[in-house]
Amino acid sequence: MSVTVSAERVVLASQDEQWEFASNEIDKVLLASKQLILIDHNGQELTRQACDLKPRRLYSAFVQHGYSWAEGAPDNTA
Repeated sequence: MSVTVSAERVVLASQDEQWEFASNEIDKVLLASKQLILIDHNGQELTRQACDLKPRRLYSAFVQHGYSWAEGAPDNTA
């Protein structure tokens, strides 16, 4: 899984699929049980994808581009 984060959009890509979400669709982002979850403004999941990227790195990328992380900053061991 690769994750590309910008102020305008988030693109998630696996070997054979790609998902793209405009930033205005995303209310919160969280990482739970090695799954990256994007939540819309109604509290519904936009997507839930298996993700083995470093939690700290994901957190930094999303927060740096203005996205709200649903829980506190992840530690380095998660």
